[in-house]
Amino acid sequence: MSRSRSAAANQRIKLTGAAILVFARHEGLAGGPGSLYLSLLLELARMNISLITTLILLACVSQIKSSAVAGDDGDQKEPPLQFTVCIGEKKIRLAEGESGEFLGTFVNPKVSIEIDPNRTFPYEGIRFEYPRTFNFEAQSQEPGVKFWTLAGNDLKIFYRTSVEEVTPLKFAESLIFNVGRSKAEIIDQNATATFGKNKLAGVVVRLSFGPRTILYRIYSLPKLNNRSRILGLQDSVGANDIPSSEYDVAMKVFSRSLIIESNDNRTVNETQKKDK
Repeated sequence: MSRSRSAAANQRIKLTGAAILVFARHEGLAGGPGSLYLSLLLELARMNISLITTLILLACVSQIKSSAVAGDDGDQKEPPLQFTVCIGEKKIRLAEGESGEFLGTFVNPKVSIEIDPNRTFPYEGIRFEYPRTFNFEAQSQEPGVKFWTLAGNDLKIFYRTSVEEVTPLKFAESLIFNVGRSKAEIIDQNATATFGKNKLAGVVVRLSFGPRTILYRIYSLPKLNNRSRILGLQDSVGANDIPSSEYDVAMKVFSRSLIIESNDNRTVNETQKKDK
């Protein structure tokens, strides 16, 4: 082995999340403003509805007023992609922007990068995984209100926190007001759903736009730091309100990873039993 080759083989090999992100963007795996606008345009071209329902959600956020609260720019950032980087038999885990270091001697090693299929949402006392291809958007323009949307093609996951007390029913009524009662109705005021160990209660709203039907499943979460919290799932359903395939896939990941923090760190089940 030549001296130069030997020296190269004994060098520390460093890979950064930034370099991997270049690879991810080249492969179309990373999100960003461009991908968000492209997604909205594609949805609009497909049915001319998704953009409308997104605007409806934002209208609901702005219509429900709250008192001012200090903002936190940190929770406006899209959760980073996660990677497993392999050199030979060695592996390390990295996120976007992180650096990793491999020590040892490597002679013509095989290098591979595996990108996790999901991102992890970590804000305002809730944590769950969702498909990495979903577009991330954060809204905090209305004083006292924070609102996040994770949007796929048929499924949107949204999360809202506010100083003002807002129930699923109140949110649903605001939604119906914006859409119009001829196109929207509450079909279940006592809906429940179980995601992993978490049992949530809320309401279900059906929106009808010609041949397309959208269901909003809106659930309440225990208060955290005196902030009201709502978690919602918007799905473009099929005949007889059958969930979309995207909903089925995303909910498997969502359910197994959902962690909800409350003020005293009790489980959601214990908190809701006491509140009843």
